[in-house]
Amino acid sequence: MRLKSLEEAKLIETTFRAKLGAAQFNNAAADMTTFESTTADVAAPCRVEAVSEAVGRGVDDAELARRLADGDSSALAQVYDRYAASLYRALQAMLSSSVDAEDALQEVFVKLATGRLSRIRDLKSYLFVAARHEAFNILRRRKRERTGDEDDVALQRAQESASGVEVETATCDWTALLVRLPLEQREVIALKVWEQMTFLEIARIVRVSPNTVMSRYRYGIERLRLWCREEERNEL
Repeated sequence: MRLKSLEEAKLIETTFRAKLGAAQFNNAAADMTTFESTTADVAAPCRVEAVSEAVGRGVDDAELARRLADGDSSALAQVYDRYAASLYRALQAMLSSSVDAEDALQEVFVKLATGRLSRIRDLKSYLFVAARHEAFNILRRRKRERTGDEDDVALQRAQESASGVEVETATCDWTALLVRLPLEQREVIALKVWEQMTFLEIARIVRVSPNTVMSRYRYGIERLRLWCREEERNEL
């Protein structure tokens, strides 16, 4: 069954965010407060709280990117405070594992701290592209190391990582449903729902056209709605 319009998709998105987003974000923030990065020397004051993305908003991204390129290590702490929680959420959606999401996030900031950076035009896009690259590195490693069915393994890990998350719905386990989607749909929904990015912003990160992003999003939301209805019927 096709969604009738983007307005319907928007309604589902709003419901999805309201029921899952807050709990998922709080869990991510809680996990990140205990996350020890090798960037601790330059980001020691940083603790990811639920308001971390609002920290340091007095300095815009262009200024932070300039300072990073100039080797200003204090800028790294501000970038971490501003984007770590968002990157973590996106990584967890892609990888269905809090441990792997932490590893990928650590790699992003280690490389940011130790690499030779040229001027970054769009800091937010740069970070999400870097996080996506690290996620795919982990997915490739999983493929080499495992012989079982990847979808079954991912679903099991996602359900384990989501244990204890109280989703305020009597019918659908949105976390388990989300991980059943193909990766390309899962990452688009995560960026749209949790990070509230536009289709154009997502397209720049995943390097496809905005129309392709929109299609992935709509098909993903359509599947979530279908699966939710099937669960509701099965419970009757």
